[in-house]
Parts: sequence; C-alpha cells; structure tokens
Amino acid sequence: MSSNIKVNPQNFDDALIKIMDEYADEVCKSIPETVDHVAKQGKKLLKAYATSAGIGGRKYKNSFKVVKGASNAFGASFTLASSEYQLTHLLEKGHAKRNQYGSYSGTTKAYPHWAKAEEDTAKLLENELTKTISQIG
Repeated sequence: MSSNIKVNPQNFDDALIKIMDEYADEVCKSIPETVDHVAKQGKKLLKAYATSAGIGGRKYKNSFKVVKGASNAFGASFTLASSEYQLTHLLEKGHAKRNQYGSYSGTTKAYPHWAKAEEDTAKLLENELTKTISQIG
C-alpha cells in the first residue's frame, strides 16, 4: 500500500480510488490463502474430534477430505467431506439396533463429532479472516 502520498485537491478522488483498489487487490489475494489454511486446520480438527470420541478406524479417518468450492475475486469456499458418508451419518445421529431375530431393540449412542468440527471451523475461519484483513489495513 502507498503511504505519504502528496495529493492535490483536484486529484484527491483519483488517489483515493487508487489506494482503495490496491487494498482490494491485497484482500482478494489473501482471502483464498486464509481459507485454504483454515480448511486444512478444519480437517485436523475433525480427525481430532473423531479420535477423542473413540470412533472410527484408520479407513474412516483417512476418508476425511477438503473439497474446494468456488474461488473468485470475492472469496473462496470449502466443504469438509467423507467418502464414508453413510457411516458418518450413523455415527453422528445414532441409529436403531436390530437383534438376531430381526426386531428392533433400542438405539445406538450418537457421537456428534462432525457438527462440532464444522462449528469450530466456522469460528476459526471468521477469526482468521478478521485477523488477515486487519493486518492488511
């Protein structure tokens, strides 16, 4: 960013537009980098929550991935996903149990690891974007 620029009153609007364009360019460059960094941290959080809940094996935890969404001048997005989405749903919500005779005999315990990871990642993203933008200004 430019600093200590001498501007005539006649050229003030041009100088202001130039400074704002430079600021916008820096913000647009830094947002996707920050989003990618937070996405990787979100994946680590998800694995940590699954481990602390004592669920899933190596195959389940290795199925966690970050799917990048649209990335343009106004921002970037990502989604935490798993190829084992059926198992994820059953673990997250719990499900009905069947005994050996085919009748239902209660429900399994739910292990809400995915929702906590998404919530904490959203908070982390908000904090990191705020910090990144404030460092630019």
